[in-house]
Amino acid sequence: MNDIELLKDRLAREVPDATVVLQAPNPPRPTSAWWLEVERGGHHVSVEWKPGRGFGVTSPAEGLGEGADEAYDDAASTARRVLSLLRRSGRTASPAVRALARLRRKRRISQEDLAAALKIRQASVSKMERRTDMHVSTLRKAVAAMGGELEIGARFPDGVIKIEDIGEA
Repeated sequence: MNDIELLKDRLAREVPDATVVLQAPNPPRPTSAWWLEVERGGHHVSVEWKPGRGFGVTSPAEGLGEGADEAYDDAASTARRVLSLLRRSGRTASPAVRALARLRRKRRISQEDLAAALKIRQASVSKMERRTDMHVSTLRKAVAAMGGELEIGARFPDGVIKIEDIGEA
């Protein structure tokens, strides 16, 4: 039994009132994606699994987006997150939405402290962290206010090219 089959069994066992449907790749290949669709009380969570690459979890407010919102390395972490989403009718957030807040928390900086450094209100920081898109200049200022420097690069098969001066005045 592979990791996503184990995940399916755990979710079916721990949330017996959920509908749990596993879609195996056809034809099966070692790198093909498997899908697990979980529905409970009108709330939907989708899990993608690729052997050797991990799990992607999505529970959007409307429709499906452009890939998984959250990524997990193992079935246990994925199960904890899916169970949490199902029990709270929670929604995943896209990586772009979570990135600035995650960075701020890793730096152990409060929204209030970041707001003070940017000379804006805490509510503005909260709003900025929830945006699905932001200007590079805004992100650059936020990173600088946390004591860092934003670097942007383009990754190609033959290497990374640093992009200079984007989003600067």
